[in-house]
Amino acid sequence: MALASAIFYSAKSPLIRYGLNFGATIPQLAAFRMIFCAAIFLLASVFGKESKKAPVAFYFSPQLITAALLFSASVILGFYAVANAGVALSVIVIYSHPVFVALFARIFMGTRLGPAKGALLMAAYAGCAIIALSGGGGVAGQNLSLGLAASLASAALYAAYQLIIQKISSRQSSMAVASAVSYWSVIPAV
Repeated sequence: MALASAIFYSAKSPLIRYGLNFGATIPQLAAFRMIFCAAIFLLASVFGKESKKAPVAFYFSPQLITAALLFSASVILGFYAVANAGVALSVIVIYSHPVFVALFARIFMGTRLGPAKGALLMAAYAGCAIIALSGGGGVAGQNLSLGLAASLASAALYAAYQLIIQKISSRQSSMAVASAVSYWSVIPAV
């Protein structure tokens, strides 16, 4: 499952570029992605064997809606990043979201980093900066600096989403959380 997930997730950015080259717009691609995911989770929740169903109030909780909006914004910014900075470069920067998770956990949750984790965070940020400044990484899109800014914003929003989801997931099943986020994410994308 992990390998299949990595392969399908890795295909997302080249497919975005392909869709843009074929004439689709970013809003169209984002809406298609969100609707496709919501349909898959709807089928999984209807036909799956999940034993713990979430209460209706869960689907309308402010934390869940906030998480879904952060997720949608992150995805949409990721699409703009691919359009403006190219596939390889934007993906490298977007995948720096674990660095943001560690930083946000330190700032907002008081998680201690220690010297080793702090040094690794600095090295990760330096690596992203070097890659971004080199301008390498494949076919650049329309506006490299806008694409890099969208990549960083996408990574930061996805990190915030993950921290909220971490709290929510302790009270509900992962399928209920993923389904609910996918349902709410359709609205801003469409």
